[in-house]
Amino acid sequence: MVDAIEELCAKLGPGARLPPHRTMAAELNVTISTLTRAVSDLTRRGLLITRRGSGTTIAKRIPPHKEPVAEGLVDFRFNVPPIEPVAHILREVLAAVQGNADVFQAEPLGGSATARQAGVEWLRLRGLNPASDHVFLTDGTHQGLIAALRMVTQPGDKVLCEALHYSGVRQIADLLGLHLLAVPIDHRGLDVEAFHRLAREFSPRAAVLTPETQMPTSTTLAGPVRHEIVATARETGMFLIEDDIFGHLASDGEPTLTSLAPERSILVTSMSKCISAGVRIGHILVPAKLTTAAEKALGELGWTSSALYSALSQKLIFDGLAQKAVAAQREEALARARVARSILGSAIVIGDDGPKGPKPSYHGWLTLPPGRALDRFVTELADRRVLVSSAYSFAQSDPVTLAAVRIGLGNVSGDRLEAGLQRVASVLNGGGSNPLGFV
Repeated sequence: MVDAIEELCAKLGPGARLPPHRTMAAELNVTISTLTRAVSDLTRRGLLITRRGSGTTIAKRIPPHKEPVAEGLVDFRFNVPPIEPVAHILREVLAAVQGNADVFQAEPLGGSATARQAGVEWLRLRGLNPASDHVFLTDGTHQGLIAALRMVTQPGDKVLCEALHYSGVRQIADLLGLHLLAVPIDHRGLDVEAFHRLAREFSPRAAVLTPETQMPTSTTLAGPVRHEIVATARETGMFLIEDDIFGHLASDGEPTLTSLAPERSILVTSMSKCISAGVRIGHILVPAKLTTAAEKALGELGWTSSALYSALSQKLIFDGLAQKAVAAQREEALARARVARSILGSAIVIGDDGPKGPKPSYHGWLTLPPGRALDRFVTELADRRVLVSSAYSFAQSDPVTLAAVRIGLGNVSGDRLEAGLQRVASVLNGGGSNPLGFV
């Protein structure tokens, strides 16, 4: 299918728009999902440009036909923590559960009493002290977000979301039949005045927000902004869904939205972004009035979680190993951020400076200088065997006017990290005499 689309692109030429996915799938006699996977692959390679609501077009500068070989390829697309800082801890945890056949049983819906208590201890590290029957086990944050929205919305409801956000939120909104309203963001994070205006004008049922090192911009909401968000939610009767996936890694004391408004907040978190991507276990914290709705939503989404992952997370939490793992990842994230800043300077933002200094983050936000075309920049990087995620990947609405890319610093290590960042700087420098001097 990829080969067929590449042939079509060669016939249509750079800048042309592809037919709608449904039309192409019918003509090529494949399912929509198969076609979508092929288009996604070619989009990652820089051949195609997909924009929500605007269709798919062929890049104006077509990269080489062949996929870059693994050797020399630096893939900054994925925002995952590296395994090296926590490998010894994970080996210890695996050894502890070895030989215990019970880990292959199924967890009860929402987690056993022990699993929920582990969740309580995990959330206490975020300054919360919830009752265990308000904590539910999930298979990661994505499932947690689906469950949270399923609890408080109906098809057709409106939901506020940062204009740039985790791309999975769009997919979840489509799945649940929700209308996303994009709230503008700036270098300080959420535009709170726009948030208040949209909440009053459209009466959204909920808002999905990431206060800590937001995806993809890595900005953190200041305390006063959080209080204003809570005030708006209470005034309009809106629920707040707090995506706290980076909270354990990055937080230095700012209150969670959930602690400020526990009666109307659902906090969603997991271990995948602060310990290891493969630890696919998460928790959601809900108000008392939503516990029944939480059970129903999780039942619809697969009923049970993995007892193996739950056992691993319990060992991490109860033995204090989770805190050690997070501390190791914080130290590594700060070290990698220093490398990135030494090469890219003020062009890249990696976590805000909090009261205790820079916040740890494995994702950086690189804004291009005025006049630089985003499509061409991404394609030039692909030619140099460097892959990044463009602003289009995170846009919750069209049009996307911001020329920026997210760079994941955790997916590559050592010399490859530095070499990849040097290539990014080289391409960035090709557009002007001093492109790294802007803020």
